[in-house]
Amino acid sequence: MSNPDSLCWLQQLWTAAFPSKIHIFEWQLLTDRLPIMDALMYRGIIAHALAGSCIFFRNFEENINHLFFQCFISYSVWLAILKCLGLEGTLHDLEVACFTQFGGFFRDKNSRMVQHYIWLSVVSSIWQ
Repeated sequence: MSNPDSLCWLQQLWTAAFPSKIHIFEWQLLTDRLPIMDALMYRGIIAHALAGSCIFFRNFEENINHLFFQCFISYSVWLAILKCLGLEGTLHDLEVACFTQFGGFFRDKNSRMVQHYIWLSVVSSIWQ
């Protein structure tokens, strides 16, 4: 967590004007602390191997990167968001890299705050 990218997203995370509960969710997401199937299996909370599968497509392991960025469903949501914003390209499929890359689409400080709200809205909607 000591590289410059990590420090940048950590600073953005804690300085944004969100309720504490939202900050904690985002921190858990960006540090692989959410109770995703692979984490629950690792801790022995879920024992059945199939229980660790993606809720949409059983042949993929459910982990944070798959659930929020690599799964066909969530990736389609991200592409639709980019299209609605008039942006082109593909997003990185790892959580911190996606967060920093998505922020790179927006140049000024006010736009970056909007980016943060959009990014957080998308990931929290996928989670719920």
